[in-house]
Amino acid sequence: GQGMRAVAAAALGHVAAGDERALIRVVENSSLEPIEYRMKAVTSFERMMKAWCHQRGMDESSVRFELLASAGVRPGELVSKDTPGGRGWSPGMGDLIVRASTLPSAPPSAPPSAPPFAPPSAPA
Repeated sequence: GQGMRAVAAAALGHVAAGDERALIRVVENSSLEPIEYRMKAVTSFERMMKAWCHQRGMDESSVRFELLASAGVRPGELVSKDTPGGRGWSPGMGDLIVRASTLPSAPPSAPPSAPPFAPPSAPA
């Protein structure tokens, strides 16, 4: 079974069994601390994207995720169905750094202060 293989792998000094997950660090252009996620090589990035947007209170459609270059992985924009393994990551390769950037969108509508075309109030 799998138990035996895990023991053999551990004995050979490979990555400990069960730790074959990528550590994804999501960084922003701002100076906020990166948020870290652990994902299996076959898990799609969608889960990480949803979690990140939820933590930041952002809409997924307004955020772009980009995998930064590191050994062996294919950098570039991530789509939700991408997986660490699909981008070339394998256990033992180290952390993956993903940059999240908010897409330029329409400026948030300011709260209406005064109606734009208010008729001048006639003197009583």
